[in-house]
Amino acid sequence: MVQIIGHFMVELLGAIKDAAQALPQPLESKGEYYQRIYRTTHDYPSQKIYRGIYNLQKQGLVKANTKKRYILELTLEGKQKLLINKISKSRVPRNDGYSTIVIFDIPEERARYRAFLRRLLLKNGFMNIQKSVLISRFDLPQEFFELLKELKIRQNVSVLKAQIQYK
Repeated sequence: MVQIIGHFMVELLGAIKDAAQALPQPLESKGEYYQRIYRTTHDYPSQKIYRGIYNLQKQGLVKANTKKRYILELTLEGKQKLLINKISKSRVPRNDGYSTIVIFDIPEERARYRAFLRRLLLKNGFMNIQKSVLISRFDLPQEFFELLKELKIRQNVSVLKAQIQYK
C-alpha cells in the first residue's frame, strides 16, 4: 500500500497541493499552470518537474481535473503520502514527563488501515503494549490526526497522554 518516494517527489506533491488550493488564474493554460508549480519547487529543471508530474500521475498520487481547466489535484493516496512524510519528519520527544498512548479498534473491513496504522506508529518510535495499544515518548503532530480523518478511522482511534509510574 505504501511505497517510498524521494524528497523531490514529496516536495512536488506539496507544490501541487498548494497550487491546487490557489485560485485558478483567468485564462491560465496548462503550461502556465506547470510554471506556477515550477516556481514553488525551488527552481528544479522544468524537465524534472514534468517528469515528476508524469510519475506521480502514473503512481496514482495526482490526477488532472479537466472539467473547466487543467488543474492537478492530489488523490487520497497522494494526500496520505504527503501526510505520512510530514509525520515522519516531525517526531518531537515529549519533555513534560508524559507518554503518548494510542489505542485503536478498527473494524475488520478496514483491516488494511489497521495494519498500516500499526506499521506507521512502529516506524515512528512507538512500541507495542498489546497489538492495538502502542506507547511512545514522542508527541503526535497534527498531521497524524489529519491522516486519520483522511482514512476515515478517527472515531476508532484514541490518543492518551499519560504519566508512567515506575515502582
